[in-house]
Amino acid sequence: ADARTTAHGNEFEATLLRWLERRANEGGDVCEETGGTTGSIKNCKVGDAVVELGPEHRAAGARIVFEAKEDASYRLATAREEMDTARKNRGADVGVFVLSAKSAPDGWETFRVIGPDVFVAWDAEDPATDVILEAALALARALCARARHGVESELDFEGFERAVRDVEKQIQALADI
Repeated sequence: ADARTTAHGNEFEATLLRWLERRANEGGDVCEETGGTTGSIKNCKVGDAVVELGPEHRAAGARIVFEAKEDASYRLATAREEMDTARKNRGADVGVFVLSAKSAPDGWETFRVIGPDVFVAWDAEDPATDVILEAALALARALCARARHGVESELDFEGFERAVRDVEKQIQALADI
């Protein structure tokens, strides 16, 4: 019955939020469930969760917004618009859009980075795909450092870009397996 209604999306979102809360606590960050509250845009609840980086991180206080969807109608263009709104609504530096692998349309990449956003397909019922979320969170944290410190930083951003591409290739190889 849940599969025929939006309840399946609520369960997907709840599973992601539990995962995020666990990882944020382990990493010294703070995870806040925000999907039920309006943000800085009037009457807008876009942005299911926000992870604020802890004081030990180079970009302490930076915010990463997460949006979870289990909806086969989503395409990359729609997801990009939603992430732009979510970042603005939640005052976030970086966004992560998590689409259920079960509802991902043909051609949806398992892992993709576009500007300040990371787009992934994740199977909430398969713990083996948690590596995709791990990579997305790690990359989002790095993107926060990049956003906060810009090119003037001692960080090697060319190396960072190569590492991002390597992660994308490795995740695609895992998806092919």
